[in-house]
Amino acid sequence: MKTVLITGCSSGFGLEIARYFLDRDWRVIATMRTPREDVLPRSDRLSILALDVKDP
Repeated sequence: MKTVLITGCSSGFGLEIARYFLDRDWRVIATMRTPREDVLPRSDRLSILALDVKDP
């Protein structure tokens, strides 16, 4: 199974591209500063992780 890591998935382009890949049966690792599970559909191919690129 193909896997993609996408940053900024809480809104905008990151959210839409995560939906795009989920719809095409990819495994998606979605990162957000503040993880929210309500913005993307539940899937066993989805992992949501906290990531803030400004906070080392």
